[in-house]
Amino acid sequence: MENDVVVTIEALAAGDSIRIAVLPGEVEALGFDSYSPEQLEQWSAVARENLSSSEESRLLSTFSRFREFALVDRRIIETIIEEQEMGLTGAVAEPVEVGRLTGATHVLDVSIVRTRDESREKGYRDLLTRRLISVESGELLATVIISFN
Repeated sequence: MENDVVVTIEALAAGDSIRIAVLPGEVEALGFDSYSPEQLEQWSAVARENLSSSEESRLLSTFSRFREFALVDRRIIETIIEEQEMGLTGAVAEPVEVGRLTGATHVLDVSIVRTRDESREKGYRDLLTRRLISVESGELLATVIISFN
């Protein structure tokens, strides 16, 4: 994890109990017209699943030393998002609302965008964005954007 998010979570966990819901945000591929919709959908599904599990693992390994640190069970988050999307046609679950419904104090919203980049060996660049949001205030506490691949 990058410093802004880590430092913010450490400060929060050192003072009070903290319960984080890790939400898979946008997973998007831009400029891949030669890929079929099925290929893009498959990549998107795998990326979304990997985002949540890898971020949860990072959080647990980094913050397990804090007694007051907990993660919201991913199955609860997935159920709430599915229910919201079914009930509100075309609506996307808002991070703060999902946080409230899960009892989280904070939400870590994680998104990835893949863009074409011919200067790279693989022909693309991935941008990972992490946003730490206070559920109580809705305030954006930290943002980190990482470029990789």
